[in-house]
Amino acid sequence: HEHQHVEQQDRDGAFTFAFRYLTSRAARAAYEADAYRCNLELHHWHTGTIRSPGELAERLRSYGVREADIDVAETTLIAAARTVKAGGLITPASKVAVAWLRQHAPELEHRSGA
Repeated sequence: HEHQHVEQQDRDGAFTFAFRYLTSRAARAAYEADAYRCNLELHHWHTGTIRSPGELAERLRSYGVREADIDVAETTLIAAARTVKAGGLITPASKVAVAWLRQHAPELEHRSGA
């Protein structure tokens, strides 16, 4: 999750990322929803189950965002959950993490029927 924020900062530039995160509720919610994709991806990789997109989006209440921002985040996470359930990885941070884990701790990956 936190490494995805590093990816966002690298993509958008440090100043732009920080400015948007601190000054725009909608941008903050979008950055967090993107990072929560990592939670979905890595949890599924490890357990084979999907975390609730609604519960993840609800965490944004403590981030000072609007109800509409939470709704958009939930919709984003629902769409991501479909991809994750099919075995896809969306975020750069999760792709790096899973590659590392497969090399160094393959026993942590959920195996169907194991």
